[in-house]
Amino acid sequence: METIYFEKTGRINTLETLKCALSAAKEMKIDTIVVASTGGASALEAIKIFDESYQLVIVTHHDGFRDIGNEFPTHIKEEILQKRPTTIFHTGTHAFAGLERSFRLHQQTMLPIEMIAITIRKCFGEGTKVTMEMTIMVSDAGLIDTTKDIISIAGTGRGLDTAWIVKPSYSNSLFDLKMKVPICKPRNF
Repeated sequence: METIYFEKTGRINTLETLKCALSAAKEMKIDTIVVASTGGASALEAIKIFDESYQLVIVTHHDGFRDIGNEFPTHIKEEILQKRPTTIFHTGTHAFAGLERSFRLHQQTMLPIEMIAITIRKCFGEGTKVTMEMTIMVSDAGLIDTTKDIISIAGTGRGLDTAWIVKPSYSNSLFDLKMKVPICKPRNF
């Protein structure tokens, strides 16, 4: 399997990212796919690519991320569940933010977890940071089998541009999480 590197970040890579992830899933016999989606567009594309033979988990921002409630449109969630009823949605506290973000926003100080998140984002890209974070979130929620590799897909800003094969782990065993194979990601981020 060859890693694909995109010249630009963002939603222009969404379809190609999903196709690369599907190809990797078939080749590596991985049946669990985790996809970031905040506005619903990436989730709608993911259900076109991954049929019901795959466990598909859509991860949204936590409630209150931008405003009261959740920014993922209810009508899109309903549409997805109508078309693909086995789709799992997860909305939870971000593993690399949580309460620490509150200290940064209100006290203008940064604590270690957010420092780790910024380091990952600056060194490897936003999409890689989010793939790691979502993997921890869905593991902690008990939504995936942590004994099997998964494919985690995220992006930079809106859309998808990063996919990794990941050995999942829980937040209390972070160092068991393994970012095994980059399927695709932006070269310039």
